[in-house]
Amino acid sequence: MNKKPAVYLFLFLLVIAFSGCPMATDHPLGYPGKEKIDKRLIGTWEAIADPANLAITKVKISQKDEYSYDVKVIGKGELFSEETVVFTGWVTELDKHQFIYFKPENGGKVRYYLYCYKMGKKKHDDFFSYDVGLLHNGVEKLYDTEEFRKEVSASLKISNCLTDETLWRRVKQ
Repeated sequence: MNKKPAVYLFLFLLVIAFSGCPMATDHPLGYPGKEKIDKRLIGTWEAIADPANLAITKVKISQKDEYSYDVKVIGKGELFSEETVVFTGWVTELDKHQFIYFKPENGGKVRYYLYCYKMGKKKHDDFFSYDVGLLHNGVEKLYDTEEFRKEVSASLKISNCLTDETLWRRVKQ
């Protein structure tokens, strides 16, 4: 049996998994409209990284209400592929990890984009974002938010679940 096609498929999937793009799913990781926002994220942020490896290089996050953000991409990286630059965002916590997720305002592809984040230690003028890998069962069993949360929780226990750390700095006005 020729094993080369399987090896090529595996290598292709690895490239996709570690390409520096946010995860996109049909279901949110959290509960939109039910979890209060993290006000520390409000502001304009610039990524301190090579734009060739990013989807977003600069973003403005504003409070929409107590439970959501208005998010506007004002700097696109080479990996940006969405048709709109305006999103609604929410946050959730899972297994002591903080996550921010976005949905396009125009309802286009109706997919949610997900990042894990961790605030910096100094006056909250920086934070780190991470791509999230589904390493336990993958995307096959993501039928709803609860299944998605179970998959991310299981994946967080596996090394390399959080990849492509990006440092974001608050832009001084």
